[in-house]
Amino acid sequence: MKNAIKNISNYLMSKSAARKIFDSYASETASGCSALKTKTSASFISAFLLVFLSLLFISGQAKAASFAVNLNTDAHDANTGNGVCDSDLATSGAQCTLRAAIEETNALAGADFISFSLALPDTINLTIGELSIVGSVGIDGPGARSLTVQRASGAANFRIFSIQAVNTSVAIEGITIANGNTTEGSFVDAGGAGIRNLAGSSSLNLTEVTVRDNTALGGGGGIQNQGTLNITRSTVSNNNGGQGGGINNISNNSIISINNSTFSGNNATGGFGGLAAGGGIMNNAAMTLNNVTVTNNFATSGGGISSIAAASTSNIRNTIVAGNLSGNNCTDLQGIFASQSNNLIGSSVCATGFTNGVNGDKVGTNAALLNPLLGALQNNGGQTDTHALLPGSPAVDAGNNCVTEIFPVGCLLAPLATDQRGSGFPRQIDGNGDGTVIVDIGAFESPVMITTAAEVIISGRVSTAAGRGIRNVRVTITFPNGETRSTLSSLFGYYRFNDIPAGETYLISVSGKRYSFSNNTQIRNIAADALDVNFIADDVVSKES
Repeated sequence: MKNAIKNISNYLMSKSAARKIFDSYASETASGCSALKTKTSASFISAFLLVFLSLLFISGQAKAASFAVNLNTDAHDANTGNGVCDSDLATSGAQCTLRAAIEETNALAGADFISFSLALPDTINLTIGELSIVGSVGIDGPGARSLTVQRASGAANFRIFSIQAVNTSVAIEGITIANGNTTEGSFVDAGGAGIRNLAGSSSLNLTEVTVRDNTALGGGGGIQNQGTLNITRSTVSNNNGGQGGGINNISNNSIISINNSTFSGNNATGGFGGLAAGGGIMNNAAMTLNNVTVTNNFATSGGGISSIAAASTSNIRNTIVAGNLSGNNCTDLQGIFASQSNNLIGSSVCATGFTNGVNGDKVGTNAALLNPLLGALQNNGGQTDTHALLPGSPAVDAGNNCVTEIFPVGCLLAPLATDQRGSGFPRQIDGNGDGTVIVDIGAFESPVMITTAAEVIISGRVSTAAGRGIRNVRVTITFPNGETRSTLSSLFGYYRFNDIPAGETYLISVSGKRYSFSNNTQIRNIAADALDVNFIADDVVSKES
């Protein structure tokens, strides 16, 4: 008994696991926040862990197994259930693939643990099929920028992960999940190309994970959820699904809690003749968002989030849902929502629950879209990509501080210590420099918007002659020594370069595939912030695709 508890305890306490346990319960949805705080004590955490470990012991009475993946190839375990991860008995030493490790954990009782011992960065290319998980397991990756698990190019179509058994708890941290493709069966069977959390009583916890470039003919291009899903400091981007491009919360009893995360570039395409709704998220059950950024997603209806099922509950706090696109007038939201305060909504024409100026919410209309002033999705630090807040963003210092407090009434059970980027990026900064420290809206916490004489900002906008912003146009700055730095314009056409040495002359140029630019280059001598380096495309669209 002592060894079983010791092994599980060591895993739980590693990598701030105590915080992760609380993260899964950080989705309280009562409205409003209070100054009342409850102090966290070591005895409370110890008691919580003791109960948790006791339950594990009583239910399983099995020693947790640990496996280290040391091969990036895809092969079955040679002798499943013997407690040894080895895909090749003829080769000396354990030849442990991710598939073999999962097959071992599936065969063994108890909550097991998988880590990685690979030369990084690395990619695991799956060729056999989906990774089916039927037991409780923790998969601890080295970081989403360091390890990608993907369907190999040219392989048959299949999803990446499938959590299938009831009463299981699965935690995945620090990997990228990519290139899944599902086309089989029905709308439900063909959903969740990245991850399908199938069992209604199972729980899935994703921390510092990127789910990108997956395609499902059914619901949930990135993730399909029918159980309990907790997402923390993660990015779901560039996925395509029939309904719910990023996530489809499909079951009446399923629950989603998302904190400090980004949904960007996802599309709902309407596979199997279904409703192409919820470009970023389609919610048919219970959902809670805290400090989430949902932008640049597309659907026929509800470009950002759709929550139209009669039994659905969507609670949103400190969240940006703006800059999304749709085939109708429901650009950002569609359905019934409950504001938990301090959200930034581009347009709420097709949604209830948000009123501009009420409960700290900032809300636009289709006639006057509220622009959050976001940078492009890129590496701004941390293990997952984010949209930075540009100077002047209405999201800066506009959130509700209850998310950073210890057990405030009606807010989070576990406070957010950092923004999406994690360690080194505190969740609460005086971003506008007015002397009051207030959390920002969205997944990204802006630094203090002050520059020194030695370092300045060059920014501007790329637009058509009619004034419409053009996204994904490459802007390049050339330094006096010939070095270059590039970025892509955001959904509304904005771009930005930070930390540019003042007192020098720079060449700023623009190039795009869809538009041509007669005046594609500007030469500027930069002595202070230059926030007006704008480019206007020609009226004639080039033939370049």
